[in-house]
Amino acid sequence: MRSLVPLLALALAACTVTVSFVPPTLQNLWTQDRYCTYKTTRVDFSFDFSGVLTRLDVYLLDDGQTPGQARPDQKVASLSTLTLGQGRATGYVDVTPSQTQQGLSPQGIIVEPVGNKRLWVQGFNVNAPSEFVGSSVVMVPDNTEACDPLSTAP
Repeated sequence: MRSLVPLLALALAACTVTVSFVPPTLQNLWTQDRYCTYKTTRVDFSFDFSGVLTRLDVYLLDDGQTPGQARPDQKVASLSTLTLGQGRATGYVDVTPSQTQQGLSPQGIIVEPVGNKRLWVQGFNVNAPSEFVGSSVVMVPDNTEACDPLSTAP
């Protein structure tokens, strides 16, 4: 039995343990249907998830634009969290008119036409990213007093 212990220790020393993080699954992203063109808008959102979610990156892009085409200033939030299991998550990001209309480039400030926007999210489990998920709702610009519905996503 004593001769087995060094042999077992040698066998265990040759083993390596690799820890791999599994990305979360996100789907069914919902957002409100409009945003303000003249004041800060609290953009509500919700989505279904499963797995471990440690960070959520949120992008506000022109409708038709993909996350791969996003400029750095179009990432409106990187939210730290620790959510386990599965269910429906809700949240919000505050978006200012400057985040929806301007971007800084090497040539200076670019003023973009205010257009329809779509919210995108990407979840992370430590360093394992999920697929990007785009909202099923396209947000339209609104310059009326009713531009921010002030309601929590379902």
